[in-house]
Amino acid sequence: MALFTERGATVLLTQHYQKDADGLCCRLKYSIDKTQDVSVVVNKEDFEKTGWAIKKKDLAKKSMIGKGEFGGERTDTYV
Repeated sequence: MALFTERGATVLLTQHYQKDADGLCCRLKYSIDKTQDVSVVVNKEDFEKTGWAIKKKDLAKKSMIGKGEFGGERTDTYV
């Protein structure tokens, strides 16, 4: 097992996903360096009001279809 600094691990993951999607929906085209000033703010209430958020209570859980490094995947139904 290798231990990496946060920056080192970020570089390795970025390089990996630029070469191969490896479970992602597509290859990583480019990354944004954390040291850059990136101001993206999402107002949670506006996000919910416009219908972009699905509440957990509105999902009927079905079955687990897979599990990876970033969590599990399920098939659920929006009710």
